[in-house]
Amino acid sequence: MIRLSNGYEFEFCCASGALGFDGLGYFWERPWHWLGRLRHPKMAVITKSLTFDARKGNLKWWCPWRCVRLVEDGFVNAVGLTNPGFGWWLRKVAPRLNHPTIVSIVADTMPTLKSMLERLNKLSYPVVGVELNMSCPNTQEMEYGDVYNYALYASSWSRHPVIVKLSALHPCASICKELDGKIAAVDLINTIPWTELWTIEPSPLAKYGLLGGVSGLPIAQHAREALTSVTRAEVSMPIISGGGVYDREEAEERFALGADAVAFGSIYIRKPWLPYQIVEQWSKERLHGD
Repeated sequence: MIRLSNGYEFEFCCASGALGFDGLGYFWERPWHWLGRLRHPKMAVITKSLTFDARKGNLKWWCPWRCVRLVEDGFVNAVGLTNPGFGWWLRKVAPRLNHPTIVSIVADTMPTLKSMLERLNKLSYPVVGVELNMSCPNTQEMEYGDVYNYALYASSWSRHPVIVKLSALHPCASICKELDGKIAAVDLINTIPWTELWTIEPSPLAKYGLLGGVSGLPIAQHAREALTSVTRAEVSMPIISGGGVYDREEAEERFALGADAVAFGSIYIRKPWLPYQIVEQWSKERLHGD
């Protein structure tokens, strides 16, 4: 269980991008939202990552297959942070939120980060936290020092608890040791670049000049290793573990390895109803002491 400084508690969340900018899901997930089986009430929502200005990225809604493909037991995407911008989100999405939401942001400069945080500071519940995405594989990944500096800067300016999302390619244990006690939590891990997993087999997106980041079962072991490296470093900050959590057993494994909360991501593409079922069963067993 993660308990943030503002009192909000959660054991499960949807990973950034899994349920769009508002936690209600993308158009193909809406039927499950209407049925009340997409996001469990006890799950926190992490929004799709927002940049200050609108970013074109690689996603074209009329031909998403050019940057998004299913692979065996997983998913590869080179969306590249396509989003309508932070200002759009503040105007169109924030006023209608009605469930606990952690806003995921990406900032290229310190002044941009400060500006975004100052605007978020004006928002109260249901905004319960800010996630600083330091690890999108389809953009330039931040170096160790930048991650540390941006995280401290965000923590100093934000009135909301700050969570930092890292990549398996980051020295996670070292970064977490440095940031221990200075941020609210760490989120492990983001998608992994295709070439880090398959050095010979070409990405299915290569024909479009893209490589993409992989999620799902192919990165589950990397996610466990990142989690284990941080828990062995004996940091006190809470840890969210995501990446390849496709069933109840994997969620239990992450908790056993030291995670304080578990994130569901690409499972929403294949089985959008499953995270709800897992959390519902988990909650009932806790209630009855099973």
